[in-house]
Amino acid sequence: MYGQVDPTDHRAPATPGVPTGRHRGRRLLPAPVALGLTVLGLLSAFGAGAALVPTSVTGVAAEPAPAAETASDTVAAEPAGAGTDLADAPDEAQRDEPAAEDPAAEPAAATPAKPAAKPKPRPKPAAKPRPVARTDRAKENEVTRLVNVERREAGCGAVTTNENLRTAMRGHVRDMAAQHYFSHDSKDGRSPWDRAKAAGYPTPIGENIAKGQRTPADVMESWMNSPGHRSNILNCSAKAIGVGLAFEGNTPIWGQLFGSR
Repeated sequence: MYGQVDPTDHRAPATPGVPTGRHRGRRLLPAPVALGLTVLGLLSAFGAGAALVPTSVTGVAAEPAPAAETASDTVAAEPAGAGTDLADAPDEAQRDEPAAEDPAAEPAAATPAKPAAKPKPRPKPAAKPRPVARTDRAKENEVTRLVNVERREAGCGAVTTNENLRTAMRGHVRDMAAQHYFSHDSKDGRSPWDRAKAAGYPTPIGENIAKGQRTPADVMESWMNSPGHRSNILNCSAKAIGVGLAFEGNTPIWGQLFGSR
């Protein structure tokens, strides 16, 4: 048989009239050789095959046919150590697939939501302290000065400020301003004499009160135009005086308390 011919596999330029390739033209063989070929043909029929015949008899040995290319042959070989042993590889299906839920398992009971905390009640505002009525010591002293002007004109001696009487009178006018009343008697039933004695003055002889007058001159004018109040101011037996002033809002409340000593 003839070998595979490759017309491009040559090393010398082509010569006209000479075939190219890796084979030569046929020649007639001598009789002994022809007999040998006949014997070889018979041997091939019995299965011995052409493998027993020397290559010099058949010409150039045929190049083995290339093996059929398979899918595995087209894959580039991996370098040593780069592959993964399938026996040691984790089961991808088991790794990626979530575990199947047991249909017989009871669902976990939902945790009940905690009730919203009740808002704490706001503390009640503390009771407002009773406002302390302000006073004006200078105006109190001005009233005392004007009293002595009237007394001097009436021929009576001057009166001097007694702090115990002043304390008793201030306490009363402040109480009237805070509790919104106007009277000689306190809401707790005390009289001018009770308050004077509680303040440390035992012998009071008269009290005048007024409300709404803006200045010491205004309140003195009101008192001198009233016979009862005028009588207390011009009582020549009086030796001491205590004047008090407080404000109910913006309204002045005045008072004067006289003592016999």
